[in-house]
Amino acid sequence: MIILLVGILLFSIGDLLMTLTYLSSVGMSEGNPVARLVMSYRSPWYLVLWKLSSLTAACGILFIQRRRRAAEVGAWICAIILVWLTFRWSAYTGELQLGLSSAAGAMNDPTWVTLDPAAPVPPR
Repeated sequence: MIILLVGILLFSIGDLLMTLTYLSSVGMSEGNPVARLVMSYRSPWYLVLWKLSSLTAACGILFIQRRRRAAEVGAWICAIILVWLTFRWSAYTGELQLGLSSAAGAMNDPTWVTLDPAAPVPPR
């Protein structure tokens, strides 16, 4: 269980770093409405605080409940989702390199977010 939690922490920090990288450059599409709301404030510190707070809470709950079967199943589900997300980041990076994702066209997409202060602010 501890190995799963360490993996969840590492993959989540990797996700945060990738998110910050794309948000501070070309932007990205974010499917999570809560994350989109946090990102709409255009503060990397809000995003880091929100991500680390939710990660600490989730891992804390799983750690406290680690002797229960449901907690282990939950940890496995989290780990699998984060591995899948890593593959999605890889595909997204490849799409950007090939020019398949257009930041200019995506700006009209309500799920598109950026930390660029010059970009238009979407309505909340």
